[in-house]
Amino acid sequence: MNNMAKDNRGFTLVEILVALGISSVIMLALTTLISSTSRAYRETNSEVNIQSEAQITMNILNNMIIEGSSDENDYRWNTVEATAVYKAYKYLVFTNQASGMTSYVIQYGTMLYYHEVATDDADETADVETVVKATDRGIYLLAEGLDTNNGFAVTINKDSDDQVVNLKIQLNFNLDGKSFSVKNTVTPRNC
Repeated sequence: MNNMAKDNRGFTLVEILVALGISSVIMLALTTLISSTSRAYRETNSEVNIQSEAQITMNILNNMIIEGSSDENDYRWNTVEATAVYKAYKYLVFTNQASGMTSYVIQYGTMLYYHEVATDDADETADVETVVKATDRGIYLLAEGLDTNNGFAVTINKDSDDQVVNLKIQLNFNLDGKSFSVKNTVTPRNC
């Protein structure tokens, strides 16, 4: 009977507490590992998204500008100060003589928009205000998350005959506390 009592013996309270303590430490370590891995994934994913959006936007702008003409009147860069009604905005206007279209690339707040109209119907002030007021269905969002102060910048370089040689474009993104800039020099095909 003495042997039987030894076989039915269970875990002592001390053994259970030690097992719970070890399990708690292991679970805490696993939770910390999963949490830090998840955070690193989110940060990396955010950076990749910003870089991807910047590159796609720059590629779209390059393709549009390459088709423009080299006439000095066909490219205009303008900055409009904020008013009581509208935020400050910047825009690039360029004409594609082959297609007969006038294009507008406008930064308004953190958004970059594209709007295109037939050159014969183009009215720069009205067309730009159409985008700012968002009153036309022909407005396309190119990118969001641009830095509000210097998200979109263009320098138009001309030769001695006042013909456009190239355009230097810079986009500055700022999303989720992450900043990314992309620059490119574009030469219109008709130069």
